[in-house]
Amino acid sequence: MYDDSAGAMYEQEEYARKEALRKKKILIRRIIVVSTISILSLYTILFLIDQGRFKRGQKPLITFKEVTKTYNDGTVTSRYGLGWVFREYNRESLLDTEMVPFFKKIRQDYDAATPVDTNLPQVITNYEIPDNPDELEKVDGVLFLYDGGNLLDTYKCILSDSDCEIATSYLYSDEVSGMYDVKMSIVDKRYAFIKEYQDKGTETETSYVLLYDIKNKQILAKYEDIHYSKQENGKGIIDSSKYIIKKNGLWGIDQVINGRVSNILDYRYYGINFYFNSKKYVLKSDGGYQIYDIGANSFSDVITDKIEDVVGSGTNTFYTTKNVSNDGIYYILHNASTLENVLGDNVNYIELYNNFIVYVRDFKLYLSDFNGNNLLDREIPLYFNNYNGSGIKAFTVEILGNQLRIATPKTNEQTHYVTEYYFDSVTYSFIRTRENVKETVE
Repeated sequence: MYDDSAGAMYEQEEYARKEALRKKKILIRRIIVVSTISILSLYTILFLIDQGRFKRGQKPLITFKEVTKTYNDGTVTSRYGLGWVFREYNRESLLDTEMVPFFKKIRQDYDAATPVDTNLPQVITNYEIPDNPDELEKVDGVLFLYDGGNLLDTYKCILSDSDCEIATSYLYSDEVSGMYDVKMSIVDKRYAFIKEYQDKGTETETSYVLLYDIKNKQILAKYEDIHYSKQENGKGIIDSSKYIIKKNGLWGIDQVINGRVSNILDYRYYGINFYFNSKKYVLKSDGGYQIYDIGANSFSDVITDKIEDVVGSGTNTFYTTKNVSNDGIYYILHNASTLENVLGDNVNYIELYNNFIVYVRDFKLYLSDFNGNNLLDREIPLYFNNYNGSGIKAFTVEILGNQLRIATPKTNEQTHYVTEYYFDSVTYSFIRTRENVKETVE
């Protein structure tokens, strides 16, 4: 017998199930619609924010990748954001910025033709290369361009039969000139600085420094002189593609990218030095000295006293000057922004590091931060006062893994005994001391 009540109950349950399923589908559709609208709204907001940042010359709010492509006339930098890319064209053939979809390719994606300066000497290519079993620098008027023991190329003297050489260089100094002459290194295994002479040894002697492109066998530029930025393995090293060079009796900075030379700082200074720790230049002009930040293209105020060293800490720049008087030689650490004397008076010597300052006062060594606060819990005695000259130094400071080592020789003899102090390189807490460690310096 059929139960009407059971059938009705089943129909009600089935209806309720279908209704619940319908409502669930509606809810899911609403969630999808709302989520889509929210995502699109957020995406639109982010797009408008980044559009505003682009107009202000800022980077995307969220940058997933930054790529710089180098050409022979400059660079193109692409910063990839949320579906779009900020692109900066810094080329002689194209100066522009754009905000485009991420899939759009770089405009004018080819190397510009390198112009040939007909006023520059032409490289001699048809010559006999002499034997050179001893790997000498020059044989029979031919230079052998070695880099790390590898022969990159040979070069025949242009202005005379045999009077050419690898150019020498020196750091700029007010006190001395040419005291630290060293051979220039070959740059990027491609560029060599070669000094050519005319009428060498006579009253009419003239000389030039030629920038030689090994890859293209071409002279790229002619200079009066060049400065290295630091010494490494007995050779002069420069800051990547930027060369401190002299023209018409004054100094400036040229940049060389893929065989193309461009001037980025006018030749109007009496001297220029580059400091690797801070990546900043010090320029000397009529009024005194200036700190030049080449990345930001910014100059400090003119400083009357000679700048000895420069370092950056956070957003601040610090520099040292030296005061020579009858009472002795004293150093001052300045905050470039506030001109504050950070360490006070009567400082006998200062060395600047990226994270701390080393200074000497009354034959004692101290470490401080850039606010002048001491970092060590003790004074370290020194035994003589040779801080930056040749020979045995009164102290050495070095980072060894997670430890800071300070060594103080007891004498300045070739073989001597050293006291070693070890500190944590992060917290500067004291670890240990080693006394009377024998050391011989070659």
